[in-house]
Amino acid sequence: MAYNLKEIMATKPSRFTAGHRMCAGCGAPPVARMIMRALHEGDHAVVSNATGCMEVSTCIYPYTAWTDSYIHTAFECASATCSGVEAAYKSLVKQGKLVEKDGEKTKFITFGGDGGTYDIGIQSLSGAMERGHMFATITAHTWTLEFNVHLQHQNLQTQQHLQLELLFLERCNLEKI
Repeated sequence: MAYNLKEIMATKPSRFTAGHRMCAGCGAPPVARMIMRALHEGDHAVVSNATGCMEVSTCIYPYTAWTDSYIHTAFECASATCSGVEAAYKSLVKQGKLVEKDGEKTKFITFGGDGGTYDIGIQSLSGAMERGHMFATITAHTWTLEFNVHLQHQNLQTQQHLQLELLFLERCNLEKI
């Protein structure tokens, strides 16, 4: 199903509200807002967020910018947390302890940076994928930011992104441009 961005912005309420303390001009808040607005209005979301600037800037006790269920998790295990919550949810539904209303669904979403998702967090993500858990993983490309903060992951991530860029150029035949 195609989404009409103008319609979504005009008619759907924001599930990621104003009042967060993300930096002005940061791309993460509009992305989070649009992802949350893409959900059907009757659906419920469970968000698992790895430690990072989105987490520390959107959940400053006792306030939060999230209107759905939200779990802060350690840097490397957002996927493990989300897969555990999804498994517990399925178990409660199967046991009859939790009832889904007609037309309503619970969606599971993780937010994290590329270091927490693909570097130190690859075990959690690959394990969840292997077990067949159903959740969306939203990964921010932050390697340049990490490079500016004590050179974290610089070598590994630079090589990974260079390889991906070369693969993209090869497949799209863009090297002539």
